[in-house]
Amino acid sequence: MRNAYLRSTAFRLSVRYALLYSVLSAIVLVAAFLFARGELHEWIDDDVRVTHVELARTFEQGGLSALIAEVRRLSVAGGRNSMIYALTSERGDYLAGNARGIPGAQSTRRAQIVDRALFQLDGDFNHDVTRFSLRAKALGDATLVVGKSTHLLHETTEALGGVMAAGLLVIFAVGLTSGLLVGRLTERRIDAVRRTLAAVSDGDLSRRAPISRSADDLDRVSQSINSTLDRLQALVDTQQQISADIAHDLKTPIQRLRQRLERARPEGARTTELIEKCVSETDSIIHTFQALLRIAQIEGGARRARFRSMDLRPLCDGVIAAFEPVAEDGGQLVSAELTDSPIEVEGDEELLTQLIANLIENAIRHCDAGVKIFLSLSRMNGSVILSVSDTGGGIPAEERDQVFRRLYRLEKSRTSPGNGLGLSLVKAIADLHDAEIEMTDNRPGLRVDVKFNAARSSSI
Repeated sequence: MRNAYLRSTAFRLSVRYALLYSVLSAIVLVAAFLFARGELHEWIDDDVRVTHVELARTFEQGGLSALIAEVRRLSVAGGRNSMIYALTSERGDYLAGNARGIPGAQSTRRAQIVDRALFQLDGDFNHDVTRFSLRAKALGDATLVVGKSTHLLHETTEALGGVMAAGLLVIFAVGLTSGLLVGRLTERRIDAVRRTLAAVSDGDLSRRAPISRSADDLDRVSQSINSTLDRLQALVDTQQQISADIAHDLKTPIQRLRQRLERARPEGARTTELIEKCVSETDSIIHTFQALLRIAQIEGGARRARFRSMDLRPLCDGVIAAFEPVAEDGGQLVSAELTDSPIEVEGDEELLTQLIANLIENAIRHCDAGVKIFLSLSRMNGSVILSVSDTGGGIPAEERDQVFRRLYRLEKSRTSPGNGLGLSLVKAIADLHDAEIEMTDNRPGLRVDVKFNAARSSSI
């Protein structure tokens, strides 16, 4: 059951939508991450730029001495603010600041990231401060380098990255779990519809698909299925009623005709012979209608209420004993091979006896003298196989599926006895018992296998 759910559409759609939702969420979170990172980087560059502007104004107003004094003042608090300053002369002499030996200080015209280990810092800087964003600007004959630590940028982006990664995992897990729960509920509803259709296929036209209160697509499908089943049941009931009425209406006058023919028997041999033939034909018609009625009753499924666990061996023994004299009269041999241990199936005893008898009778009727007819019972992989084989002429492969149709006969002229309903009745009984029928070449002759599900109490 679990493997079936993993292969179901509901499970696959749940996983796909969870992945899609996670990818979309990842795109949004990554975009937000890059935006936040860019804003922080811009904030650091703006802080450095503003500091440059303020110091340039100090230089313009008070000259180099005022600039040196201001840089020294800012350098004292630089460690706390994670700011560095370096003021050098045109010749490269160090004039003021809290950073010495900054590489490329003279040529730094744009913001660049420099490692702390590449130059010397004066003051108490936090050990987390490892990199600086630097800008250089010429003020007169001096060069001013101002830098700001990027540790806030790195710590913030690291924290955001961790939160986003965890968020993605949570989003995927929640999305997948929610999808699986919804998919599970959907799968249960679909399975309920499937069970309903399976029960209808087995002949229970009273079953209906369940409808929830959500009024969603599945409910609309279930309502359509139920409406179709209502119409189907009405049509089947009408057809069965019409068939039964026709059969009953025809059966009664035909029986009266037979009785009148019997009473009208004169003493003349020729007339008596004709009337006997009429009576025989009438019996054949009555038998045909009785067989049609019996097939209709079996296909209706009402006989399932009489199912019980039973041993097939006594049924086979009884049928063989009944047909042995008939086979001997025709020069045929009927035999059986039955095991000593019980072979049990769930079914209707009367119908299963009819099935076995029809298979044996069909073989006797359509085989010539000298043919051997063999009945056997066997077990295979939790199933019971009832086989009837003969050494006669067999049935052409292209017609083996046709012989189970009602009134179908291999002899198109229909001059031989029979009504073409024996195997139709076998098929109806097998379908009622959820059994499979297979016809194969017996080399020579025909082999008919009926595969039943073994009864639960049967020992395999």
